[in-house]
Amino acid sequence: MPRILFLTAVLSITLFSCTTKAFVQKPAELKGKKIGIGPIKIEATKKGGKLATKDTICLCIGQSAGEAFQPYLQEAGFRVVNLYLKEIMDVNQAYLAADSLQVDYILFGSGTADIQGKYTYMDQLTVKLVNVKTREVVVSGSFTGSATSPIKAAGKIGKKILQQMK
Repeated sequence: MPRILFLTAVLSITLFSCTTKAFVQKPAELKGKKIGIGPIKIEATKKGGKLATKDTICLCIGQSAGEAFQPYLQEAGFRVVNLYLKEIMDVNQAYLAADSLQVDYILFGSGTADIQGKYTYMDQLTVKLVNVKTREVVVSGSFTGSATSPIKAAGKIGKKILQQMK
């Protein structure tokens, strides 16, 4: 019986020890604006219990996290475009691509993940929405925690951003 109580306590701490924050600077000015989903760079902190190196898995995690933001941004009143930028693209190239598509804002992100076999758990994810012309950060959000998939971590940030927009 004590073993079950211990495992329940550890599981509860693991599942509920996450923090999600979001800040929206000027909600009224953002409605109807065109937003490009830019690169979300994910680094693997561990892979199979060992320190990991960057690989294509990290690129796919970043892409899926970026796509997870789309419904929340659309519900908040944004017009969303996926820029399909490569992880190796530098920031200036991302701004040029966004500008050429007449995008008003671009969503950037970064994070770390723990890859365990077929499963990926986010350690932290941070995003910022930047004005393409002025480079001003108008929205920022972050997630820290464990036992959460990249899509769920992005969803938690997306929900917080949506709450701030209303």
